[in-house]
This record gives sequence, C-alpha cells and structure tokens, in this order.
Amino acid sequence: MRPFSLINSAFHSYVVCKTSARLVASSYRIHSLWSWMAQRNIDSGLQRHYAPNIEGCLARMDPAYENQEYSGEAEAGSVIGSCTKAILALLADLGWNRDQLVARFTLNADDYQLPESRTSYRKWRRIIHFICDNPAIYEAISKMGNLLHLTSLHGVGYAMFAAPTPKRSIQYLVQFQKVVDDLTVVRFEQDSDFGYLVIDTPGYDRCPVRNTQLMLYVIMVLHILRLCAGVQFSPCELRLPDAQMASGAGYLQLFGCPIQPGDRRAVMAFSRSQLIMPLPGSNPALAQWNAEVAQEYLVKQGVTSVVSRVRAGMVSQIQQANLDQYQLALTLGLSVRQLQRQLQQAGTSYTELLNEVRAFSAKEMLRQNRLSLGEISYRLGFANSGNFCRAFKRWCGVTPFEFRGERVTSL
Repeated sequence: MRPFSLINSAFHSYVVCKTSARLVASSYRIHSLWSWMAQRNIDSGLQRHYAPNIEGCLARMDPAYENQEYSGEAEAGSVIGSCTKAILALLADLGWNRDQLVARFTLNADDYQLPESRTSYRKWRRIIHFICDNPAIYEAISKMGNLLHLTSLHGVGYAMFAAPTPKRSIQYLVQFQKVVDDLTVVRFEQDSDFGYLVIDTPGYDRCPVRNTQLMLYVIMVLHILRLCAGVQFSPCELRLPDAQMASGAGYLQLFGCPIQPGDRRAVMAFSRSQLIMPLPGSNPALAQWNAEVAQEYLVKQGVTSVVSRVRAGMVSQIQQANLDQYQLALTLGLSVRQLQRQLQQAGTSYTELLNEVRAFSAKEMLRQNRLSLGEISYRLGFANSGNFCRAFKRWCGVTPFEFRGERVTSL
C-alpha cells in the first residue's frame, strides 16, 4: 500500500472516531438537559407533549359550556340521598350523634333513607358548611368513598362497573350525572394522549364552600372508578381550584397523583392506556340494563335530558321504519349540528345511541317472534338482512338465529 493511502486511511479513521465521540457527547448532553427539565418541571413544548395538557382541554371546550350558568334557583337542586347517608355514617364514626346531626340539618327519611331519596340543595349546603367549620371532619372526608357502594348511585354505579373500559365507565357517569347531583356539570374531553374528566359546580356558585363540594365529588368519582378498575387506578394529574385543600397526607395518599392548582373547575387527567384497558367486570347486558334503570330514575324524578329524548325519538322512528337524523333533530327543535354538540357534551354520540337503541329494539322484536329478519332489518334501517346479522353479532355475541333459538329453547 502506498504511503499516501496509509495516511489517507488513518485520517479518515480519525475523523470517524472524532465525529462519533461528538455525537455521543451531544446525546449525553441532550439526555442530561431532558433530565434537568423533568426535575425542574419546565413547561416547554417538548415536555408538555408527554404531560396532560389540561389548559388545552379547557380551551377546546365550547363557549356555551365555558360560560354555563345554572338557570334555575339553586334551592331547587338536589343530591342523591346515598351521598347524604354516607356522610352521616362518616360523622357517626367520628363520634358525632346521628340523631343530633339529623336534627341539625333538618333531615327526614325522604332525604336520605329511602331508595328514591334526594336531599335538597338547601339541606345539603348545611352539611357542607358543617364540614368546613370543623377541620377534623374536613381531613376525614377523604375516607367518604369507603362508605359508598356500587348500589349507591341508583343504576349508575353498576353501569360503570359493567362497562368494557374506564372510558365507557366515565361516559356513563357523564350521561347520568343528574342522578347523582343535578347542580354539578360533568364533561369528558380527549386529545391524542389523555382523557380529561372536567367537573364544574355552577349550581353552587352562591355557596362560599363550593370547593368542598368539588372535593366530595372527586372523591366519590375516584372511589367508584377504583371499584371498577382496581385500587391502584389513579389519575395522572388532578387539578383543583384550591390545591392547598388537598395538601394533607390523607388526600395525597388517596389521590396518588400530582395535585396542581387550577381555576374554578376540578380536572382529572387519565392516560389513553388507562382509558382503554379492559375492565374485569365487563358485561354489556348488565351495563345496558343498569343504564335503563338510571334513565327510568331520571324520568321518575322529572329530569329529562337530550339523551333520553333522542332515545325516545329513535324508538318512535324504528316503530315507523323511518330512521332519520335530520328529522329527529327537527322534532327536538335542533339543527343536526346542535344535536351532535349536545350529545357530545353528554358524553355520547348519535351513532353510539343509535347502536344501543337498535340492539335493544332488535332483541325485543326477536323475542316477539312475529317479524322476519328482513322486516326487522328494514325497520332498523339496514340495507339488507346480512348487514343486520353482522351488526347483531357484534352487539350481542350471537347471531339473530341463535338468539331466537335460545329464546325458544328456554321457553
């Protein structure tokens, strides 16, 4: 080999080694910078991509929701009686006399003891004030969730438990929020990486202790979600109007996530992987049945929602074999866009409700055993019976023939 070639080869090797060393050093500096940013929690665009973007979630909300106010007198609102019963049990465990508390809050059996009981806002506000006036009680309400059960929320709890994923469980809560408290507004938002449960209390704006009401609601929601998904299930981040309220050791242990100060709302952030994980109690039939129980409860209480009105309209259209979203929106006095927006705010969509109503109606028509599959397909708005059979198998896990055969065999 020529001397010039040896020199050229040696120089080339030197350049390659030097460049590699610089790349390694640069990678180390980038890694060190990233670690330093993570430790200092610097709010850069790079860091924010991997963290819950709660500000972005709130900014995406419709102005109608952002500026929502409670339209009626707050005295007309109410809370499900099981929450009142849980707080009374907690106070009794702390040594307070239950009879004296009942007298102090002017409660009667209709307020908390019966399955249909609801506590008026006026009486509930007295309970919240009492909690705030006693610091020892306030620290102890972190344990209130232990006194709530799936049966406490009149169908909503078991609908959440039997949902296929935490996301669907949260959507049931949003859909039937008025079962729990008709003065609180709940909304579910998503981006590509996280889901956000936003809780607001416009109905409590006249109450100086509205932040305590938010805290009670967050505790209740987290407890029910843990009954569904396991005791380790926690938000990635919790935003509270007054983060100092949750600075006690009991609350930090309860929530199991960073707690940040925010505006008037509480926001619970969950990762996408958390929201789509399968729930051990998943049972579509049980979830649907309990959702119907919750809906019947709302109707009995005189609380109607756009979801129930859409369901009723769909059932009517199916009976007339005339499923049409435009006509349904017109019947409700809305445009299609307004209908879609209101359903989104309720945590569902037209397609999702349509599938639920179709599945329910299909099973009812198959049970009656009077219509052919072609007639059922036509009434449900399918182009042919093949499409209907595939959809029914997706909804129920069996074909229409198998479902009808099982019914005949069981009879």
